Amino acid sequence: MLLLKRSLVDACTAAGRAADPNEFLGLLEGERTKIEGEDSLLLTRVIVPPGLSVDGWSAGYLPWMLPSSISEWGTFHSHPSGSARPSGADLALASKEGGIHLLICRPYTPDKLIAYGGDGKRIQFKIVP
Repeated sequence: MLLLKRSLVDACTAAGRAADPNEFLGLLEGERTKIEGEDSLLLTRVIVPPGLSVDGWSAGYLPWMLPSSISEWGTFHSHPSGSARPSGADLALASKEGGIHLLICRPYTPDKLIAYGGDGKRIQFKIVP
């Protein structure tokens, strides 16, 4: 089961709004946990990666500058275009960087946040306090 902390969802919506009309890109930190006896991944925060470079159509960073202490489970980014569909580049990034990818589009509200894997398939999630 994929769980998102409410504070992470709030950070994603705020980052999308703040970056608009450009994209935003962040790394997801989290931890494996058991919830009600079920193995789960709890995503807890978004980290702004070093060397972040964004524009209206793309975003990138310098992965070799990341500290080894980051427990990276995936990526997050915004689509100012309004499309919630992952591009080929989005899927490639998701498959390299932990396998989970969160994407948000305008108007940057929690209901516009989707999760998917590197294969492009949507992943259901639950928002927790």
